[in-house]
Amino acid sequence: MTKSSMLFVCAHPDDETLYSGFMHAWVHKLGNVLDQVVVTNGEGGFKYSELSEPYYKLALSKESVARENLPQIRKQEQLESAKILGVRKCFFLDQKDLKFDINIEPVLSEQWNVNVVTEQIHDIILTGNGENGYDLVLVMLPASDCHGHHKASAILALKALHQIIQEKKSGLHPHTKIKPASNKIPFVIAGVEYQFANIGDVVNNPRNFQTPFDPHSDWLQKMKENVCKFPFFKVCEDSPAFLFNRKWKISAVGPGVLDYNLVSMWVCSAHKSQGNLHEPERLEQYFCLDIYENEEEKAKQTGWVFQVFPKIEQLCPV
Repeated sequence: MTKSSMLFVCAHPDDETLYSGFMHAWVHKLGNVLDQVVVTNGEGGFKYSELSEPYYKLALSKESVARENLPQIRKQEQLESAKILGVRKCFFLDQKDLKFDINIEPVLSEQWNVNVVTEQIHDIILTGNGENGYDLVLVMLPASDCHGHHKASAILALKALHQIIQEKKSGLHPHTKIKPASNKIPFVIAGVEYQFANIGDVVNNPRNFQTPFDPHSDWLQKMKENVCKFPFFKVCEDSPAFLFNRKWKISAVGPGVLDYNLVSMWVCSAHKSQGNLHEPERLEQYFCLDIYENEEEKAKQTGWVFQVFPKIEQLCPV
């Protein structure tokens, strides 16, 4: 049986902590493949580093020390997290993590080399999983209240996918340095950074991984209002939202309760330089994105998602 493959595109070493439950289940419950692209080197992540100073024996809360040492430290932390989640390959693009900005414009115009990053993501999508290609790309939902780096990583991934779609249509490939290993166009989902739904919203139906769009839902309206209007970005409103409850159990065997909060704690603990990342009541939320130019392709995505995602809840004991 062919394994499904997913590529997660994010901004920082530690962004995967937001989606650790789904990622762990994707690999360890479904037996699928997971790769990760990390755009920045993480050198700007020193705000919460004080706790890790005795551990690393470095004054990491001091900016000059952090910028010199955090890139290598955070790369190793990322690799430790990847080992826990079962990430097969990490692609580090090493863009400067200069500063926090909620606005995407300075990130794209001043902080990152946009053309280089877009081309790198483009090439990874085409070659990272060999001739099989990636079945799924996960990006961070670029809502208006999110980190500008998170928005930028999503938009550049979608821009790269848009280029691949146009190349497939025209039969042309603009790069001479690589040969596409696969012509597959992956499906795309976006994970929420600041959750729109709460555990209480699904407590009456804790097994429901698929939640249909309710036009009267407060959190759905909030999502629509907050999602920034970027080129290439469109949420599929005729597809459900997918919710992953970290209170789901990993196993019903053995003493105590092994649930996905424990996975989150393990993954967060790998990123010792970043303080407390764990959110015990986090409800992971995902939306299908519409990157296709015709209804047939969009229907294929919806059909594929409906086949794959329910398998996770079936494998998670209540």
